[in-house]
Amino acid sequence: MAAPGAGPRHPGPVKPGDPEESALSIAAVTRPLLRLLLPPRCLLCGARGDGDRDLCAACAAELPRNVACCARCA
Repeated sequence: MAAPGAGPRHPGPVKPGDPEESALSIAAVTRPLLRLLLPPRCLLCGARGDGDRDLCAACAAELPRNVACCARCA
């Protein structure tokens, strides 16, 4: 038996939201600012990167493809 005035044993605190979801929204807000201040640069030749990759389109096209990769572990 609970002590008088003790209330429920596990009241279930209010949860502000899923931490993973909050981290994703923070990343979505900060990524454009980061890309403005530090634009992506190709890691191979130093040219401007393509989209969110740190590779230019030319270097990405020249990378060898692994066509005989394992479907499970790549």
